[in-house]
Amino acid sequence: MLFLSSLVCILSFCVTSIPPSQARISEFDFKNTVVIDNTFYQSCATAVTCDPSSKYRTINGSCNNLLNPLWGSSGTPYIRLGSAFFADGDHQIRFQSSGNKLPGPRELQLAISTISPNIIDVPEITNVHFTQMGQWLAHDITLMSPDLSGPSDCCAIQNSDDIPPQCQAVITIDPMDQVYLMFDVPRRSCLSFRRAMTTTLNFNCSITPQIPINQATAFVDASQLYGHNNIKAASLRSNVDGKLKTEMINGQRFCVQQKRNSTFCDGRDNVCVCFDHGDVRNNQNLGIIIYGELFLRLHNHIADSLKLINPNWTDEILYEEARKIVIALNQIFVYRDYLPLLFGEDYSENSGLTLSKFKRTVYDESLMPQVSTELSAGSFRVPHNIINTYYSLVDENNKVLNVLKLHEFMMFPDIIVENKNLEYILRGMSLNSSRYPVASYNLGISNFMFHNMIKNIADSDLLATDIQRGRDVGIPPYIKVRELCGFSVITSFDDLLKILSPTAIGLLKLYYEDVASIDLIVGSLLEPIIPGAWFGETTRCILADGFYRIRYGDRFFCDVQDQPGSFTDEQFEVLWNLNLTQIFCAMSKIDQLPSNFFMSYGNSEMIDCEELSLDLQLWRHSTNG
Repeated sequence: MLFLSSLVCILSFCVTSIPPSQARISEFDFKNTVVIDNTFYQSCATAVTCDPSSKYRTINGSCNNLLNPLWGSSGTPYIRLGSAFFADGDHQIRFQSSGNKLPGPRELQLAISTISPNIIDVPEITNVHFTQMGQWLAHDITLMSPDLSGPSDCCAIQNSDDIPPQCQAVITIDPMDQVYLMFDVPRRSCLSFRRAMTTTLNFNCSITPQIPINQATAFVDASQLYGHNNIKAASLRSNVDGKLKTEMINGQRFCVQQKRNSTFCDGRDNVCVCFDHGDVRNNQNLGIIIYGELFLRLHNHIADSLKLINPNWTDEILYEEARKIVIALNQIFVYRDYLPLLFGEDYSENSGLTLSKFKRTVYDESLMPQVSTELSAGSFRVPHNIINTYYSLVDENNKVLNVLKLHEFMMFPDIIVENKNLEYILRGMSLNSSRYPVASYNLGISNFMFHNMIKNIADSDLLATDIQRGRDVGIPPYIKVRELCGFSVITSFDDLLKILSPTAIGLLKLYYEDVASIDLIVGSLLEPIIPGAWFGETTRCILADGFYRIRYGDRFFCDVQDQPGSFTDEQFEVLWNLNLTQIFCAMSKIDQLPSNFFMSYGNSEMIDCEELSLDLQLWRHSTNG
């Protein structure tokens, strides 16, 4: 794949192309150009003044690129790898080529769930941490916020003559929906769905076609821990010795709780605990809560260690240096450990994704480190198919104490603070396998997402939501995205026989009138899994583009040299020698974790936990702050 980089502006649009020196060996080659409407940056965004000598990245991601200070920052538009697909060229959800409506997302989900899984070529057996790391990473780089203004229940106003834009894409439910009838779910006509916030409707910046805003920074910078903007980041700091706020709950130290007036905390009854993280989604499930807690403890542990060797450092320096180390460790864990397992080691290495101890990242200031709509609303949702159905609570003797259904414990952090449950769940995540990468999502998140939440949110359908989100933001159909990736042009269902199984094609024919109407995520989920990877070739293409951009377009990436604040070789060596097993062992009271953190029981040796061996002597007086 050629990752499109050097910027050429024509009127209000910018297209990108890669200089020959940056071309990499890959099976993909983007045939068209990335199109960026520059209206936002030229006319709507607030001017930013940067300090080129600053050794710390900003909280909101601005000033990473000194020539284009807003690239990759929070609150900026997603890019598109291809043209937007809207019925009216602006915002109306597209139709099939005939002009008829697209098949209902709920209908498609139910149909996909009937396809027998093909698990002949499965990747190595990973555990639930592999899945959880994917969500932790997704929360770091992308936040496509729904428009929560207006009516509280979009389904309740569907018979109105004046439905506001944010409520114009609810997901219809057949009155005879077999799953909901089988499980005696209260009957209703639709699942609530709110359209994504766009520059035009929500940020007073008219752009046609409309484009959603990424509320997260595009970089792997632990913004889900520290916050996406200065106000949020400041609210999480203790302002003492560089540490983040914590509070004692049941004799254990956790991050502070937030006020109960938040949409993300008032969704269900009888909940007493709601943590205040850097990202609004970090109370969503038990796994993401644990990751947020343990990385918070890591930050404070590092700040304490730095204070011991540099007693004269201010709160600000201690905070920034600890944050810088935590960010670097996150980048190492993603690019050294997670992505090679996700993509397959050979492809990851050949595509320039695998982080190497011996080959440093070379920063490319012409590469736009922006997340694409195709990734956020499409391809990075495909791994939802490996989310397991449950969490196990497992004690020190590997005895299963309890099994918790994922969908029943969403937005319910209370259980984490009870007894040794954090350690019990952490151990269970290590021992239980992630789900096989089949076309469907698990039964719980496909039908009962947010099961115990308030009425207009409860029992939602994640796959139907993912299908609708792709349509909502106008990402191209499946065959158009394949063309972007340099694959052969598809003009008929018969052409799909080179890619998909006859069973998959038969299903698509039942619901889509023509091959040009197939949704990206539907086609992607039906693709055969590439040996060694966790998805098909179309998903791999889009994700590789995204993770390449946000690494090589990051001036502060952990192993980039010759920038203010770059780690020395010796400092980088110290960080390189750490892994997630060591970190999570030290930040919890667990006794054992897998030596290969993402591999399940029987595929990785369980090792005894020890104190964290993190010698920060190389940071003694290493800053001029």
